[in-house]
Amino acid sequence: MNKQSLSQIQRQGLSSQQIIQVKLLELPLNALYERIQQEVITNPALEIATPNTDPNEQAIPHENELETRLEDDYLTHDDIPDYKLRIIHENEQNNLGDLAFPNDSKTLQQTLREQLNILELTPKQQLIAEQIVGNLSDDGYLRVKSREVEDYLLFNEQVTTTPEEFQQVLSIIQSLDPPGVAAHNLREALLIQLNKLSPSPQQRDAFAIIDLHFEDLANRRYEKIIAALGLTKQRFADAQTLITKLNPKPGNGFGSEFNAIAQRIIPDFIVRKNNDGIEVMLNDEGFIPKLNVNPGYVKLSEERIRNNKEQIEQQRYAKQLVYKARWFIEAVENRRNTLLRCMEVIVSLQDDFFSSGDVNDLKPMKLLDVAERTGNDVSTISRISNEKYVQCDYGIFPIKFFFSEGSEQHNGKVVSTRSIKALLENIVANEDKQNPYTDEQLASIMKSKGQKIARRTLAKYREQLGILPARLRRKLE
Repeated sequence: MNKQSLSQIQRQGLSSQQIIQVKLLELPLNALYERIQQEVITNPALEIATPNTDPNEQAIPHENELETRLEDDYLTHDDIPDYKLRIIHENEQNNLGDLAFPNDSKTLQQTLREQLNILELTPKQQLIAEQIVGNLSDDGYLRVKSREVEDYLLFNEQVTTTPEEFQQVLSIIQSLDPPGVAAHNLREALLIQLNKLSPSPQQRDAFAIIDLHFEDLANRRYEKIIAALGLTKQRFADAQTLITKLNPKPGNGFGSEFNAIAQRIIPDFIVRKNNDGIEVMLNDEGFIPKLNVNPGYVKLSEERIRNNKEQIEQQRYAKQLVYKARWFIEAVENRRNTLLRCMEVIVSLQDDFFSSGDVNDLKPMKLLDVAERTGNDVSTISRISNEKYVQCDYGIFPIKFFFSEGSEQHNGKVVSTRSIKALLENIVANEDKQNPYTDEQLASIMKSKGQKIARRTLAKYREQLGILPARLRRKLE
């Protein structure tokens, strides 16, 4: 027989407002700007303050306007109709145009389409070209196969194509700028770039090396290449110099297809040294707008209304909008205060670095260290440090740059792994490229400089830094 019983379980959950608070903390400045614009558009009681606006001149919303607002009260993007999403998008784009950024560069796709437009392509070639250009990766490579494009055109455009037709159009695109675009791999991209150069002994040697001995070059088997091609060391060195000038990522340097402005690095904080010490500021002045609650909606929400059902409903709606507007303004201000407090703690813990700019002055610092000093959760500090940057007298750094584990030295001193890696990079950068240091030699050199580190640990750091083993770092002069 089944028994029924009541039990009380306590669970911790987040309200919708708390979730929004958390989301606001995660946003870097450019994304916060967009989020504010979205809120202003969807909530008529929230407005951007302007210096020349007299709040007392704000009129009470017209009755018909309120009725329209009641019908269009959508809380999420999923509930917003397409026409309203278009209005939001256009409004955001117009506002982004007013920011103090350089004009967005053309995308790789736009650049290629402009060049294709002046060529005399058949309608079928234009369809194939559009598919190739649309499938290029951010670094300019073509990751899809001809069969995939052929299948797409057959099922979606009812156009039958052949591999030969695909290859013909691909060759046309590969002849455009930037050199190397639409290659399938690095080897092909380098060969395309070399083909565009004027013929010379250096160009011919470089082409032969890439075409016939690409794997040997990647694995630094230089003597094998020299012997196979009958080159002198000087000819090989000249060809290698030319190869290093080629672009391994032809698509780099172009704008993004999806809002390149939002992807630019905008420092969220500014840290400066002055006569009074180190000053920490949020970089939001003139960028993040000041917000107000529309006085007209406030007045309507506070009026005394009796025995008019329609007006009571309108007032209830106005109260909701005013509440949401006030809460959002408070949430933005809370975000500001939380971020500023956390950055002040980070600067206080890493004051030596902000004074000298020397990476060796970085101290071991964990998320927990900042959380304990600010009274926030570790998860909150993690969100704050994600995708945010600080500009100081020595450059722009991601916030995560200042967090690192510590390694205890033989003298009992704990050193940041960041400074250990910096020393490792410096030693490798200044080594003899014809006789690069082995991991054992690197560990010995670092020990002589006061950084005792096991060989296995050094190898791990070397791999994290993207430094190749000694045999692959060797070069011929």
